[in-house]
This record gives sequence, structure tokens and C-alpha cells, in this order.
Amino acid sequence: MPAATEPHGVNMAQRDTPRTRNWQSIWRCLVGVLVAVVWTSTPSLVLAADKAPDRASKRRWGKLVSSKDKKVYWLAGDKVTIGSSPRATVVLAHSTVSAKHAELTHKNGVVFIQDAGSQFGTLVAGTSLKKGRKMQLFQRTVLSLGAIDLTFDWGDRGKVIAPLRKSRKPPPKKKAKKATTKKAAPAKAKAAAKKRAGK
Repeated sequence: MPAATEPHGVNMAQRDTPRTRNWQSIWRCLVGVLVAVVWTSTPSLVLAADKAPDRASKRRWGKLVSSKDKKVYWLAGDKVTIGSSPRATVVLAHSTVSAKHAELTHKNGVVFIQDAGSQFGTLVAGTSLKKGRKMQLFQRTVLSLGAIDLTFDWGDRGKVIAPLRKSRKPPPKKKAKKATTKKAAPAKAKAAAKKRAGK
């Protein structure tokens, strides 16, 4: 009588051999190890994902606020690109904003902006910024990228940069002594002197 076969034509007697049993046991061991590794690493991955936003927020050193809709763009890292491209750090979807419009650099608590060869140009506090030229940004500086106006703000600057040392107060100035004047004689003395003069 011919040996039983599976629907796909494999002989079951050939399939159930010591060699196939060994491979099956090895495969089961590998699957078990993989499941154990994933199971034990899942909590740590979840915790890392939960802590990631907190660490990122601590690295923030400033923000850009849109003058039109008051939308806030947080700034972090040494370099921040601004443009209409999805790859930019700050994405401004507007026809007057180039794909890579401008770039911000942050180092030692100082921020500079540089135009990246935009079509409609960049204004810093009303001053046109030429390509390749850098300008320092200060608190509440207004930036105009094409038709988009943004206001630069330090945000949580105090958490990133150490406070400046307080300057020593100058010593108080010594008050000049007023010249002492002789007190006027009493009215009685003056009257006595007049009487004597009259005699």
C-alpha cells in the first residue's frame, strides 16, 4: 500500500525523520529565545519613548512665534534650518518661502541667522540679510522670511545658560562737606549795636 501523502505531495514518512525533528526543535528554541528577548526589552523601550520628549525639551534654547497665527516653533540643537521643505527643522509652507530659506546657529548662548540663498530674501529687524552674511539675534527680534513674520524668543534660556555674574556695585560717592558759615547774630545783639552807633 503506498505511503500517505500530504495535499502538496510530500511523503509523511519521509517528513517524520530524526533529522527533521532536530531542525524543528532548533527552530522552536530560536523562536522561544526571540520571544523572551522581545518580552523583556519591551518595558525599557516604552520607558525610553516616554523619557525622550523630556530630554528633547531640556535641549530647547529658544522659539519662533508667528506674528499671524501665534504658532510656536521650538528651537533645539546647534543648527536649525528654516524653509518650506519637509526636511527643514522649521517648516513654513508658503509660496514666498524657499525650500531652504535660512539657517540658525546656536553656540555658547549666542544665536546667529544666515540667509541660505532664498528667492525673496530675509529681513532681520527690517534690515536685509545678504547671502553668506550672519547677524546676531536678540530677544524679541522680528524676522521676515518672504511674507512670513516671526518673532525670536529665548524661551527657557535660564535653564540652558548659566546666569551672568552680577557686577560689583561702585563704592558710594562721598558727600562734599558744605562750607560752614558763621551763624548770624541774634536780633537783640543787632539792635544793641544800632543803639550804640546812634549814640
